[in-house]
Amino acid sequence: MKTIRTMLCILTLSVGLYAAPPRNSGHANERQRPRGNHQTDCNAGRDQRNRDRNAARDRQQRDKRYESAKRNALGHWNGHRFDDRFFARNFGHYHPFFFGGPEFYWYGNPCLLGSTFEYGGVYFGLDYPCSAMWVGYPWDGVYIDEGPEGYVLVNPAYPGVVFSVRVMF
Repeated sequence: MKTIRTMLCILTLSVGLYAAPPRNSGHANERQRPRGNHQTDCNAGRDQRNRDRNAARDRQQRDKRYESAKRNALGHWNGHRFDDRFFARNFGHYHPFFFGGPEFYWYGNPCLLGSTFEYGGVYFGLDYPCSAMWVGYPWDGVYIDEGPEGYVLVNPAYPGVVFSVRVMF
């Protein structure tokens, strides 16, 4: 009886050992491989956190740049217009900008009446709606210039077509 039990134990162990998968298949990352998408999921989560952190850092940097530029602009604003030196250094034909460029930001719906954009530390509000095609013409950019009754938005690709803008702080 003891021999039969011993033989059964040996048989069970040998079958169990034979059926068990090999412990080391030669792959360095053998333990991680059966997990499937676990590593990918971890990377995706980490990537999203990094994107969120970078976006927050970019917003903070943009806000700091804006606040600094705003303080500078306010020092040159008399309530109706900028002084000539400040305007020549920051606006006019020699200072074009591109809608969607790094120093430009829309607030609200672009190109609509009353929509606001920020450039150079100053908020400008559109007094009239303009065409998205007009501001999106990519070659020369647009610029702020002085018009007969205040400041205007000019696109050199459309000579003679300007849009009145108001300065807002």
